[in-house]
Amino acid sequence: MKDLIDDVITQRKTESFTYLIGLLFLICISSSIARYFSVSLTGKISAKVTNSIRKGIFISLQCKKLNEIYKVKSGDVLSRFMNDIYVCQNLFTSYIVQLFSCVFGIIFPLTIMLMLKWDLTVICIAPIVIYVPLSFYFGQFLKMGQKKILEINGKISTFLRESLSMIPLIKSFGLEKYQQVRFEENLDTYYNSILSVSHVSALYLSITNALIFFPLLMLFIVGGKMAINEIISIGTLFAFSAYLMQFYSPVNSLANLWSNIKMSSAAFDRLHEIVELEAESDGKMDLKSENKEIVFENVSFSYGKNKIFERLNITFKKGMNFVIGANGSGKTTIFHLLIKLYTVEAGAIKIDSQDISEVSLPSLRRNIALLSQNIQLIDSSIYENILLGNLSASEDAVVNAAKKAKIHDFIVRLPNGYNSLVGEDGLALSGGERQKISLARAILKDSPIILLDEVTSPIDKESRDCIYNVLRELSSGKIIIIATHDCSEIREGDWIVDLNKVNVGNRILAPLL
Repeated sequence: MKDLIDDVITQRKTESFTYLIGLLFLICISSSIARYFSVSLTGKISAKVTNSIRKGIFISLQCKKLNEIYKVKSGDVLSRFMNDIYVCQNLFTSYIVQLFSCVFGIIFPLTIMLMLKWDLTVICIAPIVIYVPLSFYFGQFLKMGQKKILEINGKISTFLRESLSMIPLIKSFGLEKYQQVRFEENLDTYYNSILSVSHVSALYLSITNALIFFPLLMLFIVGGKMAINEIISIGTLFAFSAYLMQFYSPVNSLANLWSNIKMSSAAFDRLHEIVELEAESDGKMDLKSENKEIVFENVSFSYGKNKIFERLNITFKKGMNFVIGANGSGKTTIFHLLIKLYTVEAGAIKIDSQDISEVSLPSLRRNIALLSQNIQLIDSSIYENILLGNLSASEDAVVNAAKKAKIHDFIVRLPNGYNSLVGEDGLALSGGERQKISLARAILKDSPIILLDEVTSPIDKESRDCIYNVLRELSSGKIIIIATHDCSEIREGDWIVDLNKVNVGNRILAPLL
């Protein structure tokens, strides 16, 4: 700029003009090429970072204790996986690239200005010291505001997931208007939170933008006097003003970037909360099950302040075992403790004299198949749902498991057979069909221990009788434990644990005669 004014325009040196035009053209081409590779590389890094973060958080979440996972609502977890990770992606990719760009954008004009007139440079960049405390002050407000936005977004995700699962109830009770009002309240809160953050961000950026005019004012006051007194040339003054604008442009961008980084850090904190959830305790030994018995020795457990068991002593034997008791007596809790979804507070649970606290989770859960009242199927084919019991099983093994579960004939009558889709949560099938597929999955797993938690309560008598017949065929070589309210299926020789009659230190277990 200085050479263009002092040499070309003032002294009319045409050879310098051609050289400068060529240099500007080269800079323009180089800048475009660099921009292409920068955008391409940023996109690639962004995708990799996003996938890596999602994978890491997903793996981490699967290793957490069940009660820890329940602290975060499912909709909020989904929101953190999708929205928060997307926000963090910018923090680790584009923001870092912009940061380096801003730094280099500051260094280049600063160097030139120091070479032109160092004392004038110091005077003109002095206002930059105001940026630092200003950025930290507004940054805290922006971070808190963004965290609130993300939390509300999580609540909206939870509300939508809840509403979709409750559509039959909403329609049957005529709650459409009520749900609409609740949704609008969430949206209003979300809107007001965004508005609040926008106001703070706008105030911050307007202040930092206004600070640019002070250096220009200083330049024209001090630099103008220097030019009048011929301390510097007119070309130097114009060049200095151009480089000063180049200097403060990335400084201003850096202020904008800082506000974005602080807001992104709120998303990072929310993801860190998931990582910091307490992990499951794990043993190191393999389970050596001989299929003889499962013993609860002086087991105590509570959900928070709600005591469920106090020195519970019960035993399960090979064959059919029934656990009966009132709601809240701890039938489901026994299963959750046995597969270490929860850990006992005192006492021990032993499988063939081996304390499960010393057994590794993969080994323990490989030997236990759990069927619950809330049937869980993935939105895929019937074949894929059965295959979950043993991912390495052959097609013949899947078919044989379906035959043993008495569901094969139903499957082959479907237009697509085993490739028929079950729908989300298995809604394309009846309750009995879903439970039989779940049973086929457990049969394919071929675990020595099978746990059934109220599996027959929501299905018809025909399906219930069919499932019990299958279980009795399997019971000769396995420990099968059934939690139920229905005592009609208990037969002579079955083992019973009545939680209504279990007292401290007593073992209530006997064949029904």
